[in-house]
Amino acid sequence: MRKRGFNHRMKRGQAFETIMMVIAVIVALAILGFLTGILSNLGSMFNPSDPVKTMTSALQGIAGQYNSGTTPQVLAFNSPGQTIDTNQLSQNTQLLSNQIYFVCTEALKKTGAISVTNTNNNNVEILKINKKITVEMVACGNPSATTNNGGSQPVYVIALGINGDTSGTSSACYNAFTGSAGTVSIPIQSNC
Repeated sequence: MRKRGFNHRMKRGQAFETIMMVIAVIVALAILGFLTGILSNLGSMFNPSDPVKTMTSALQGIAGQYNSGTTPQVLAFNSPGQTIDTNQLSQNTQLLSNQIYFVCTEALKKTGAISVTNTNNNNVEILKINKKITVEMVACGNPSATTNNGGSQPVYVIALGINGDTSGTSSACYNAFTGSAGTVSIPIQSNC
């Protein structure tokens, strides 16, 4: 009898241990999922160069006011084939997509890493990433730029240049929205 009771306890103990093991695995997976979420958020804090968010933030900061150039920011374009259009950038700003333009410095143009097309009767510009590159970005604008059609309209520019070419990128931005003799030709030619 005594032996039988011992075996009975062992069987019950094994089932209990198995359930405890299953619970431990579930708890471990939950903790791992939680830590993975925290680590991915930390990674984005140390590498905040999401191009769309950075460009939109820069435009939000200058929308509705004259600005000859924001502080240059570094953007990492890591996804060849990715496109960014002015509709995306205008969604969280007070600007319309046909008031936002992309321009590139000559040095960046020569790399072939970025191209810009204009579509929808010049109302939307599309920036296409052709190969991985890190660039410098400056935003600038004028809420009432004199245009070649005799009127005035808001003109905001995202200028992109080779990383480290701060003066070239800032100049490209300023020259794009001031135009020649103070008149901006709409649409602004991106030269990307």
